[in-house]
Amino acid sequence: MKKHFSRNYGQNFIFYSLILIFTACGGKKNNFIAPPKNSGIGLITIKKEALDAKRTEFEFYNEKEIKTKYGEYDFFKQAEGGVDIVPEYYYPERKLCYFVCTGWDPTRYYVIANKNTQEEKYLILDTTNYRFIRWEDFMKNIGTVERISAKDNPVLEAPKRNGITVRWDKGDANVFDVLDIYKKWIRVKEPKSGKEGWLVWVHENEFKVRFDPKMIRAPWEFSGWEDPSARKENFIIGH
Repeated sequence: MKKHFSRNYGQNFIFYSLILIFTACGGKKNNFIAPPKNSGIGLITIKKEALDAKRTEFEFYNEKEIKTKYGEYDFFKQAEGGVDIVPEYYYPERKLCYFVCTGWDPTRYYVIANKNTQEEKYLILDTTNYRFIRWEDFMKNIGTVERISAKDNPVLEAPKRNGITVRWDKGDANVFDVLDIYKKWIRVKEPKSGKEGWLVWVHENEFKVRFDPKMIRAPWEFSGWEDPSARKENFIIGH
């Protein structure tokens, strides 16, 4: 009886140890979250200087003419006035609140005000209050992406449509380091092997990669980028 108990104990110990190891390894893969439904052109948030000055509200308007206010979303207190506003990324403890921006013109930003319903509203283009970051600069700074589908998005030798798939891409490695970005392409490196190639990151406003929320940071923590909406000669009309 004693011997039987010891054998079962040993088997149980090994069994639960394997579960813990499997869970720990698998947990790493589950860090990546679903990407925005509409890629837009980038993200918009409130500038650090505005937050420091207690200007913490996104003021959304219903129409392009900026006449009727739809509602406000406080960076730390969430939506006010009974409106349904849901940011794409919201981690107030880390000072992160991002909405997807689909474009801007000289007087307004076009913004997805609710990531669930994809309802688009407008913010006054005020670069003393808001900060826009392109997806290209965002991805370079977070540094890591996960491919959503190896079958539909193989690693290619060059950023070309119908390009040649690299020999080393067997579809079993989907997390990559971001090296460079060219239009809809990302030059990536597989971290274990160090081998490189190109992935599509977006196609017709649909993301082909996703991000680890732990890597998302506030724009003032990013480096090597600028807000193109701050230059009056630049604008990208929303859709």
